[in-house]
Amino acid sequence: MNIRNTLKIRLLATVVLFVALVVPVSIFAQKAEKEPKKQTEQKVQKEKEPKEQKEQKVESNKQKEPKEPKAESNKQKESKEPKEQKAESSKQKEPKEPKESKAESNKQKEPKEPKEQQAKKQKSVDETLITEKEVPVAVMKAYKKRYASATDPVWNFYKNEQIYKVTCVYRNVSTVISYTNEGVWIETLEDFPFEKLSVACIKTINAHYQDYKVNSVKKLTTSTKNDMFIIGLFESQNIKRKLETTLYLDASGAYIRSESPIVEEKAEQKDQKEQKEKAA
Repeated sequence: MNIRNTLKIRLLATVVLFVALVVPVSIFAQKAEKEPKKQTEQKVQKEKEPKEQKEQKVESNKQKEPKEPKAESNKQKESKEPKEQKAESSKQKEPKEPKESKAESNKQKEPKEPKEQQAKKQKSVDETLITEKEVPVAVMKAYKKRYASATDPVWNFYKNEQIYKVTCVYRNVSTVISYTNEGVWIETLEDFPFEKLSVACIKTINAHYQDYKVNSVKKLTTSTKNDMFIIGLFESQNIKRKLETTLYLDASGAYIRSESPIVEEKAEQKDQKEQKEKAA
C-alpha cells in the first residue's frame, strides 16, 4: 500500500510540475503573438491618421477660399469671344481715310525745298556716266593696251565734245584719261606730289603768292605736247573758307594763267541786292 501511495504521489507531483511549466509558457507565447499584431495595427492607424488630417485640411481650405470676383469671370467670358469679332469691331471704329487725302497730307508735311537747292540736286546727278558696254571697241582697246594694269575704271561720255574719259588708279595714282570716238588718246591728267615740283615751279608760285597753302597738284600730259602743272592753293584770306585758287604752269615752270575762286553769294545777300536794285 505504501508503494502505491508513493507512486500516486509522484504522478501527481509530476502532473502538477508539468502544468505549472507548460501553462505559463503557452500563455506567454500567446501574448507574444498578440503584441506584434497590435503594434502593426497601431502603426497602420497612425499612418491613416495624418492622411485623414490632410484631407480634412484641404477641404477646410477650399471652404475658406473666397470666390473669384465678377470682374474676372467677365474677363474670362470676354476672352472666349472669337478674335474675328474683335477685329471687326476695331475696323468699324477706325474710320478709313481715302488714299488721296493721305497723300495730300504727306505732301503738306514735307517741307518744300527752295528752287536753288532743287537745281543743285539735279545737277549733282552725273548724266555723263556710262557702262563699259557702252564704250566703243576702239576706245576700250586703246585704254587696255596702254593702261593694262589700271584698276577701278569709271567711264564718262561728253556728248558736246564727243570725248570719252575714264577715271582709274594707275600705278597707285588717281588718273583721268581722255579719248576720241575712234580711240585716239587726247590727254592724261594725274595726281602729282608737291615735293617733286621743280625749283622753277616753286619760284613762280612764290613770286605770285606770298602767303598760301597748296591743296593739290596735278600733271597734265597732252598729245599736242602742251604739258602743264595745275596747282590748287588757298590764299591767306581764303584758307578758312577753303576757297581754292587755280594756277597753271608749263613744264618748265613758267606762269600761264590763274583762276580766282568763285564765291557764291548767299540767298539773303542776293535778295537784298535785288531789293536795292528795284528801289533804285
